[in-house]
Amino acid sequence: MPRGLRPADAPTFQRLCGGEVRLLLRLGQLLQGKVTLTEAALQVAVSEGRQALLLDRRLAQATPDTFPALAQEFGTSDLVMTTEGDGWRVVALTDELGNPLLAPEEAPVDPAADQGLSTVVASLAPSLRGPVEGLLAARADDERAAALEQLRYAAPPLAVVGELMPLLLADGADVVRERAIALMSQAGAAVPVVDAVRALARGDDATLMRLAVPLGHLPAPQQDLIVAALVASAARGQVSAGLVAVAERLTAVLAGHRHLDRLVELLLPRHHSLLDLVRNLQQHDRARIDHLLARSLGFDAEQDARLIVLLAHPTGTTGDTIAWDRLRERGVELLLSPSEQPRERMALAAALRRLELHAPAPHLAGLLAARIDAVGEAFDTSAWWLLAELCRDGRMPTEAATTIAAGLRRILHAGRGPHLVALLEQQLPALLPVDDDTRRSLVEPVLGTVARFHDDRSRDVVAACVLGLGDRALEPLWALLEDHPRAEVRLLCADLIPPLCASAGAVTAGVRLLDGLAGVEQTDERCARVAAAARLAAVAGDADLADRVHATTAGLGDGAFLALGILAAAPGADPNRREAIATRLLRAVTEELPDQDGTTETDPLSQEVTHVIDEALSRHTETVPAALLALETLAAAADLAPA
Repeated sequence: MPRGLRPADAPTFQRLCGGEVRLLLRLGQLLQGKVTLTEAALQVAVSEGRQALLLDRRLAQATPDTFPALAQEFGTSDLVMTTEGDGWRVVALTDELGNPLLAPEEAPVDPAADQGLSTVVASLAPSLRGPVEGLLAARADDERAAALEQLRYAAPPLAVVGELMPLLLADGADVVRERAIALMSQAGAAVPVVDAVRALARGDDATLMRLAVPLGHLPAPQQDLIVAALVASAARGQVSAGLVAVAERLTAVLAGHRHLDRLVELLLPRHHSLLDLVRNLQQHDRARIDHLLARSLGFDAEQDARLIVLLAHPTGTTGDTIAWDRLRERGVELLLSPSEQPRERMALAAALRRLELHAPAPHLAGLLAARIDAVGEAFDTSAWWLLAELCRDGRMPTEAATTIAAGLRRILHAGRGPHLVALLEQQLPALLPVDDDTRRSLVEPVLGTVARFHDDRSRDVVAACVLGLGDRALEPLWALLEDHPRAEVRLLCADLIPPLCASAGAVTAGVRLLDGLAGVEQTDERCARVAAAARLAAVAGDADLADRVHATTAGLGDGAFLALGILAAAPGADPNRREAIATRLLRAVTEELPDQDGTTETDPLSQEVTHVIDEALSRHTETVPAALLALETLAAAADLAPA
């Protein structure tokens, strides 16, 4: 059963109504007639322009039977009226009724611990009951202040003061709060409690942080008083890091406290980390805390994401009282949402992984596989990390992996840049447990991304991903090297073939590269193939292949520097050839450049001036990086002589 708002939730009414004074007053009249709304229903009614229904005076006399006809007059079909205890009628969203994500009403709370204010008042002595009832009946600020003064003369015990504190400290009038603090001091409140209450009123986080430890060591009645102050401050909307820090020190008392439900409901919508607080509470009463958190699901995307993170305990789930499968489905829906909310999706992805690790059978991979196209359209890229972690954890069934691989081919061809980089950085194509044919089918779309994004980072992540596929990528690599229309792809294929070739097939691959030079016209591609053949010759230690590569470099000019450096660095390379190559590379690096500036040419019609750079300087600028790379390769040779 969804919970309806009460008069104590005045800050919530004010926040949702905004500046609509007439609507706020009307809601107050409805509360007097024991008609209320859930927070979700009120938010929808205000934000979607359904105030006319709330302002209609017939709503005060409506019943669950007559409400549908009244709502139909205003075109509202997603609201329903139900009944709660004590005669309250509650207007709620239809989605809130019977929602499996909401915990049942029978939360495991000790009934003996729930002593409401009405129960305490009924048990008071007549001399004390009168001032308390007068305080509760007071309306104006001066009336409440005067009633507090009369109550102070009656000298109530600390337990009674603790019951009144949430109501008094949440009051907006300073004079009422000061009289309440004076009443606390007279009733025996400890000095740290009084100091903490004053710090809460003025938002002094530094003082609250300092008092958190002493408050955690006070007796139970004193801690009960500070819990009441925390609830009152949260009800006024004054939630801060200091308040949360104090609550973390009181978890032993809070876990079984009657005000815990209200405190958690007030803290959840705030943007403060509650992870340590909730984890400490779960150590004391895991079942109650999980029920309490699950009951708050369904209000908005941001809060649902935070709740899933809090419910995903590292030690696993707590029985079947919460629909954990539905919780995972909600988490996947939020993770793949194309809208901006929720913001912290990496924490949500990590929470889903924790839930999956303790599930009896893989469930999450199938949910993501069924919506793999939505993964590529999500606002955030955290889902790719989650898919990769599921593969590493062994929670990726073959059927789901095959479906994901088919989706990856589509996304790699037409997906957005951030998603492509994310899935390639995670090496997802290499991690999927699929058959060899499916793995080979991923090589072409993976390599095709370098033709769309011309930057070194994209090239590096693509290369790492293809290398992760292993020697099964060789066959499609050869096909792409010989037939792909884009030069960027062919150049990368030439670089990737040598590290994937085993030593037994290195000579055959090197010969195939050199034989294919006849059909290659571009100089950079010819140089890339020759450099790849040089690497294969070095791996195989084949002198004949090395001689053929060396002979081929004669027609490449300065473009052969990298191939020459690889040949010279190969184990057992000819010392004379190595010396000749080193000399040529050093000569290229230390070449003298002309001292005169470049010439200029002026267009006779437009008078535009063109600066003509000296050809030697231009060639030197392009040659030196390749020569330095070749020298670095040569310097790393294992059998290089000291000279």
